[in-house]
Amino acid sequence: MKKIIFATATAALFSTSAFAAPSDTQDFDINATVTPECSMENPTNIDLGPLSINEDPGEGALLLDNPAPSSPQTIYISCNTDATFSINTLNRALKTNAPVTDTNQFTNQIRYDLTLTPDRATNFAGVGSYKPRVQAPGAINAAAQPTGEFHANYQLVVGYEAPNVNNKRPVAGTYTETVTFTVAAI
Repeated sequence: MKKIIFATATAALFSTSAFAAPSDTQDFDINATVTPECSMENPTNIDLGPLSINEDPGEGALLLDNPAPSSPQTIYISCNTDATFSINTLNRALKTNAPVTDTNQFTNQIRYDLTLTPDRATNFAGVGSYKPRVQAPGAINAAAQPTGEFHANYQLVVGYEAPNVNNKRPVAGTYTETVTFTVAAI
């Protein structure tokens, strides 16, 4: 008799699950948005110091010589989407307010260039650095614009040309330039 009660109880236990309440399954999505963002550390002012000129008498006297670029400074530049770089300059040259009376021999402008070189491979259209042509007429462009997202620590270097344009000698004075560098998400 114990076997019959046990068998009945076991059958009742398994049969009650067949009468369980109906179940329901639902799916749901989780969504989020990341805003396009570009950021750049603020470059510090660059002082090229006293520029070297040829102090020897003769044909090359007073021309710029031995151009030394600025010490590199590092700045992080990052974008999480496609972006563009742009450069705006005040004068497109280092310039002094000192007057020039002999414009055939002297100038109050010194040409310079900028170079940004990343510490890792970035999407610069296959080019390893960004070097805008700051003296070119019209818009200031670079041969390589970024393609896709990027994040790197860049070395910023400023150099100047010697001898100067048309072998003109720089007049004495303090030369300055203001550069605005912009990185913007597309």
